[in-house]
Amino acid sequence: ENGNRDILCNDDNVQKREPSNKMRADVIEALMGLIFIEFGYEQCAKVAHEMRLSLPADIADNICRTWCSISPDQDLVSFAVNFVGGTRFHNPCLLVEATTHQSCLHKPVPSYQRLEWVGDAVLCLAAREWLFRREEQLPVSKLVVLETTLVCNESLAYLGYAKGLHRFVDHRNAAFPGRFQSYELDLDMGRGLWSTDPPKVISDVVEALIGAVHVDSGFH
Repeated sequence: ENGNRDILCNDDNVQKREPSNKMRADVIEALMGLIFIEFGYEQCAKVAHEMRLSLPADIADNICRTWCSISPDQDLVSFAVNFVGGTRFHNPCLLVEATTHQSCLHKPVPSYQRLEWVGDAVLCLAAREWLFRREEQLPVSKLVVLETTLVCNESLAYLGYAKGLHRFVDHRNAAFPGRFQSYELDLDMGRGLWSTDPPKVISDVVEALIGAVHVDSGFH
């Protein structure tokens, strides 16, 4: 470091220049990634808060849900617990939201889109951490390809449909039963994971359930 100037190379023949905003952002992201890998999600969240990169925990935790008196069907609770690996839900009403399609216009429950948005981020973080630890020699370009394969619509829809998730989606879309049946026929005919056109609603609800787990119990 030389005054307010940053030295990007030790060679005196190389011109000294300040790092770009993109470089600064990349370094912050790399530091956050290091903290997450070495110390876990909670410490990473604390550092993000100290750097004013996130909302205070008390704001995030005080989300008012006016419809929480609606209890999910016990079959849905049992399915969700098994689907996400035995996690017990402290707030089971989240499952009602996670399985409600936006076509349910008159249902006093928001659709799964907000939880899907959260679940998408959680799933990507989990996939990236797993790949980072498993594939130590691969460059980012190849890690991105593997991540995309893990979290794509085809993979998530197959996982959800194979477990029977489509039976719990609450919707008012007349086209869905036919789409589910067509997708099941494609699988029965052995068309393969990448030769099918799965209904996106299934993968969306998979992500919404993951989002529900995170909102209910945290990242781990």
